[in-house]
Amino acid sequence: MTLGKGYIMDNILKEFENYCKNPDVESGKAASYSNAIKYLCDFLNINIIDENTVLKFKNMQSEIRNKNSDFYNDFLSFLEDRKQGSYLSNGYVKAALTPFFKFWQIRNKEKRQQNWFISCDGWFLIDDAFKKVQKLEWLQNRFLMGMKQGDFVYIYKTKPDAEIKYKGIVTKTRIKQSELQADDGSFTIEGDSRDYKDSDLYFEFEFCSELPKQKITLEMLREWDFKYTQSTIIPDIVASKIESLFDIELLDNDSDEVQERIQQTEPATSQQAKDSSNRKLQLSGNKNSEAVIKENKYSKYVLKESDYNCQIDKSHITFLTNKNVQYMEGHHLIPCTVNNAKYFISKYNKNIDCVENIVCICPTCHRAVHFGDWKIKESLIKIMFDQQKEKLKETGIIITEEQLLNLYKNKKGQHFV
Repeated sequence: MTLGKGYIMDNILKEFENYCKNPDVESGKAASYSNAIKYLCDFLNINIIDENTVLKFKNMQSEIRNKNSDFYNDFLSFLEDRKQGSYLSNGYVKAALTPFFKFWQIRNKEKRQQNWFISCDGWFLIDDAFKKVQKLEWLQNRFLMGMKQGDFVYIYKTKPDAEIKYKGIVTKTRIKQSELQADDGSFTIEGDSRDYKDSDLYFEFEFCSELPKQKITLEMLREWDFKYTQSTIIPDIVASKIESLFDIELLDNDSDEVQERIQQTEPATSQQAKDSSNRKLQLSGNKNSEAVIKENKYSKYVLKESDYNCQIDKSHITFLTNKNVQYMEGHHLIPCTVNNAKYFISKYNKNIDCVENIVCICPTCHRAVHFGDWKIKESLIKIMFDQQKEKLKETGIIITEEQLLNLYKNKKGQHFV
């Protein structure tokens, strides 16, 4: 099962209701149509809407129309218990699906996030800029005219470096020269003779993260069949490879090998789980390659306590392990990196390798948290945080939703270092 792009149900249904208010759609039935889709999601235990959800709706249309089907009667009983049976019997669910499919198609086309390759020549000191400023304004040439707010940019340093080094997010586009605000003169090599025109347009981006260890070189890009060195759009398949390397640097190690060890580990006892946040922080390696030593029994405890159900969506089904339980994975909500672990030990004397900071999720959701685009990550992180925030607070680990999201985005100046 592929999760793809997914969004919190309530947010999607608000957008759908607004879409239905358009006179060209069904302006008088907007709220009813939105409620009809909500009740269908509730019946199916769905709280994330993605391409799989829409495909599921399409495949069950015949059952929704067939009053003799088991699905129809089970759904009707579910609605009647809520005193909302008329939504199915009067045809609102069936009628709502057609505009919903159209809305989803239009929304995906408008919201689709794109990734851009930005070439930075040697005359601009991009390394100095990353260290000293949060945002930059950049020439938006004819190859970048499709760029929009919320897209990602990957900054490629030309020769002699010939590598992608930084990631940013677009905050403004089509800025006129007279509207430029950033003073980046200190980052240009003296004697630069760029020939700008009054008609030139610019875009603004905010730095997100740096790739300090793993290099994305020109040779790697060539191997991925990306043959450009000038600024241009990045194909999705190449962007996913680039993003995965940034994510490996950003998040703690939740590899398949780690997950396999969790499956074979005995869970912590109730007392061990209760005391898990009070343990001393243990690190392995030397100063230049430190890693947090995590105890898998705490992840196994959370999996068992969750009855091996995905905490993001219980309808996500995987397979039975050799222990005769459904396969699920443990994920540290606050990434268990060395910097984060040291911060919470020094600030609150709390070890973040604790049961309050671990969630039980299916492998699809887990991969989405690590490797999905930002929209899906943000949705999933918010769901997990909503479930864990009181537990974290009660054990003495204080973090806001905004701070947590910034840990995943790794915004410069806004993460725990």
